[in-house]
Amino acid sequence: MDAGLDAVNVLFGPPLHSGDVADMLGLFFSSGGIHIVCGGTTAQLVADFLHKPLEIDLRYPASGFPPVGCIEGIDLVTEGVVTMTKVLELSKDALGGRLDVSSKDDDGASIVWNHLSNALEVNLFVGCAENPCNPSCGIAVGYRPVLAKELASVLSGLGKKVVARYF
Repeated sequence: MDAGLDAVNVLFGPPLHSGDVADMLGLFFSSGGIHIVCGGTTAQLVADFLHKPLEIDLRYPASGFPPVGCIEGIDLVTEGVVTMTKVLELSKDALGGRLDVSSKDDDGASIVWNHLSNALEVNLFVGCAENPCNPSCGIAVGYRPVLAKELASVLSGLGKKVVARYF
């Protein structure tokens, strides 16, 4: 990726109200730059919106993180909360000087981080719907918006212009 990429747009989670899907996706796709979709349900919403298939690469990277997917017209498709929690950790490491600007790993979180680290502007499109399987996986109810706010704060601390929109 070229240094100084203008914008990275991250869509993370479905909206709280299903009637807001078209508005959320319209804003996401009208934003220039790299487009990253995080989360299985979110990826399926995007695939349906674009009338394109969602394909998942079932080979897990060496890191053990969930695999990435592919939707024509989207730059990167990843799993949701686990991936974005790792992105937050990488961002905190960079802010604390414990990580070079980019990660050499090939998992979804590292790829997302590499895009974010090279961006001048980051647009977060955060869906606030609850994932019914998150509590059974040990993920707190309402965690996604909290995660997004913390990520926005850390990225701002790294000199990024961050705009977060919650749906």
